[in-house]
Amino acid sequence: MVVIAYNAADYLDRCLASILRQTFQNFELIAVDDGSTDATPDILNQYQAVIMIRQENLGTMRARQRGIEAATGDYLIMVDADDWLVPTALEQLYQHAAKTQSDIVCHGCLLERRPMPFHPYNYALWLRVFKMDLVKSIDLGDIPSVYLCEDFILNALLSLNAAKTTVCWGYPYVKTVRRESLSYGFSQQWFQDLQVAVHYLSGKIGQTHPELLKRWVRILARDVASKKFSHLALTREALNFLRSHLPDEKGSGNL
Repeated sequence: MVVIAYNAADYLDRCLASILRQTFQNFELIAVDDGSTDATPDILNQYQAVIMIRQENLGTMRARQRGIEAATGDYLIMVDADDWLVPTALEQLYQHAAKTQSDIVCHGCLLERRPMPFHPYNYALWLRVFKMDLVKSIDLGDIPSVYLCEDFILNALLSLNAAKTTVCWGYPYVKTVRRESLSYGFSQQWFQDLQVAVHYLSGKIGQTHPELLKRWVRILARDVASKKFSHLALTREALNFLRSHLPDEKGSGNL
């Protein structure tokens, strides 16, 4: 398991405690401190069971890369530092993954305790369990540090080589909604990251797997279209950019 923490002192204890109290105990827990300036490093130092990695503030992608490179388990679960797991989460997910021999296991979550079933158009990494061999087949260092679209890029690349993806129907993960969160709302930075992410994927899989590229661009477009953003002009510009990568589809109804 990999937890990325940046100035997460207000939430980190709850997150780590929920993981360490799991009914399934055969796991390693790696926490990467991405250059925090609050008490995050001090909190991590209090947990002997946690493998702690510290780095300067390089962003989520580089922190994930460090954590994944250090991981030795059979499966990978990524948990945001302000979220937590229900006590039986790892038991449910491991049993499902082992029984189905899945490369990727998708699952639902509790959104501030409100059940949210898994939806294929949600590309958040924390809604998935990945076979470690699959993850380590990706050149993580090649992925650009686009703070708001990294989950999109990683999921698209991992789906390329996944032989079997299944859904574990349940709510093992509890998501915290914070308005100040990096991924909340739509901004010029997100639009720039979105463009970088799509151009990167186009170069990686556009020629060899054009249908897979279109599928993931469509997922990103639906995500943008479904949210009520305050920057309406920027949202329209983003949707127009994404539609330009779906030349065979006419009108917003197909997004």
